[in-house]
Amino acid sequence: MIFKISLLLSFIILQASANERVNIGGKEYFISTDELTWTKAADACHAMQMKMYAIESDEENTVVFDYLNTNGYDSIYLWTGGKELNDTATTDGIWTWVDLDLTFGFTDWASTRPNPFARHFCVYLSTWSSYWLDGDCGATNKYICETY
Repeated sequence: MIFKISLLLSFIILQASANERVNIGGKEYFISTDELTWTKAADACHAMQMKMYAIESDEENTVVFDYLNTNGYDSIYLWTGGKELNDTATTDGIWTWVDLDLTFGFTDWASTRPNPFARHFCVYLSTWSSYWLDGDCGATNKYICETY
């Protein structure tokens, strides 16, 4: 079991090193080219000594979306560190940045989101719409990490 975990972490680190880190607005980010579930994306960020992307202001949101849309990342989905606090069969409407243990102070949801009737507990960015969406944490998407 330990060997499998070690091998998996080695694979994640090797996979991550094939991608590049970028500087956006004075902060360092990692934008993946591979697609993982939300939990595996969080593990990959942590293996690089980074956290899942937490959007704390309108300015940061705009700067990152501008970068993504002008550097070939259009029409993709990217997991962030946003997750509904009570990720069970019922929704509680309390969303947090998990690596910061901080509830959302700023949001930029698409007009129909978050969907209180779906079992969608994880937040991803849609670069084609430049809004946030809630999705099934078990789905696979690209992901974005940032330095602590």
